Amino acid sequence: MTNRILSLFLLGIGAVADAQTVDFAAQGPVSEKRLPSTELTGAVTVSFDLVPTTMSFDLPWHFCTVSENGIKVAHFAAETYDPRRWDGKGADASFEAGMDKEGRFARVWIEHQSPARIVVRVRYALVNSKGQFARQDVATGSPYNDGNGEWGEERFTIYPDGTFVRHMRIHTALAAMSQPFGFFREPPNVVHEFMETVVIGPPGHVPTDDISTEPTLTLFKMFDAKPGRVFPKGTAKQISYAMPEGPPSDFGEFRDANIMLLHTNSKFQHFTIGLPYGVQVQPYGWEDNREFPFTTWTGYDDRSIGYVSAIGHLINHWHFRRTEKTIEQVYLHGMTVHNGTHDKILNLAWSWIAPPELQMPNVKKSPNDSAGEYNNFTFDQTQKAYVVPRTVPGAERIAFTLDAIYDDEYLHGTMWLVNPAFVVNDWNDSQTPFRVELDGNQLTSGVDYRFGFEPTKSGKNLVIWLNKTIDLNDREEHSAKFAIIPEPTR
Repeated sequence: MTNRILSLFLLGIGAVADAQTVDFAAQGPVSEKRLPSTELTGAVTVSFDLVPTTMSFDLPWHFCTVSENGIKVAHFAAETYDPRRWDGKGADASFEAGMDKEGRFARVWIEHQSPARIVVRVRYALVNSKGQFARQDVATGSPYNDGNGEWGEERFTIYPDGTFVRHMRIHTALAAMSQPFGFFREPPNVVHEFMETVVIGPPGHVPTDDISTEPTLTLFKMFDAKPGRVFPKGTAKQISYAMPEGPPSDFGEFRDANIMLLHTNSKFQHFTIGLPYGVQVQPYGWEDNREFPFTTWTGYDDRSIGYVSAIGHLINHWHFRRTEKTIEQVYLHGMTVHNGTHDKILNLAWSWIAPPELQMPNVKKSPNDSAGEYNNFTFDQTQKAYVVPRTVPGAERIAFTLDAIYDDEYLHGTMWLVNPAFVVNDWNDSQTPFRVELDGNQLTSGVDYRFGFEPTKSGKNLVIWLNKTIDLNDREEHSAKFAIIPEPTR
């Protein structure tokens, strides 16, 4: 029995025949290039062997997870308004990736793919209905259009379990004054939106064929508004969008939830996890069409789209990063079988938001330092991966500990490693076999972990993805020990 078939058997997903024909793989361009209008839908596709879901990057701005029964969930892309054009209605003042209907400026390509992970890149212009760039007269320093106008860039780091990190960057010369997206667009306000959750239904469907109305969402809070109080298992509230009431006006005390679980009529349900710093979750209210309990648009030229229904926003009052001319956000997405419990989502969220610290003895923090205990945070939330410190390039034995250093009683239940990934810079030697150990026990390649190599300017990075959930809460030292050990052939 192959590892792929065994994994599917253990998960209770699909049939053996499906397992033999599905790989964890991406299809599409491997460099930036304009695609003909007939190839914008499914410009890049990703399949998984551990879950029966897929991803479809539909230009210009539907970057979708696709459930096992074909329901697409996307989060749109960046959007801004130019208050100098504001007429009270937004006509020609709204600049977003979706206005580039012919894909003149939108690009998507596969940057890396290996058994360990797939990295897909996206870039697009923020344009209005006339094809004009946002703030064309203000230099942003972007890599596009001679550094003029506002642009978005995204990196999707996708793992074999179907989870992925969406790292977004907006190039704007007004980064310093940009506010969270909202309805305060009149001069002199400058706003940028990063995402809003939508469902894209297949032809012949209406929204209530695919989206649950009672409940539509489950919202989770991991942190209380009061300092020093956390919810290891989350505190949750179900939200219904049902007729005749339609969408709620707000989410009340759950407006600061940082996790949204969307309920569709699928076995696999989509979730979004945001960093719980200045985040606000907000429903998408009704517009003119009130036929369905969700704002719904139809009549698309793209015959693969039956409708698009908007559900809600994650609005960020805090940027993941901000420079003079860029603002960034990061989100963790995936799909899960919803069986009435939410432990898997919460454990994953804790492992990404409050990751254990990497500790490594005998590593220099800089060339002038003496070797000592290395205990800096090396976890990169934009990759959901630990960047493992090195002493010299090349294949060498590496040992480190992941330690949940916080041991306050109220944090018990928050210490998790869920399918962690490791990036070893400049490993370079893809010919030398190696073994991976966890707490002194050798792991099985292809079952317990997968690995691959990603070319860089200086060589090759080794990427390892572990197919393991490790509960550190009840371990005496709240830690796990890892080793990557080369085994040169003789």
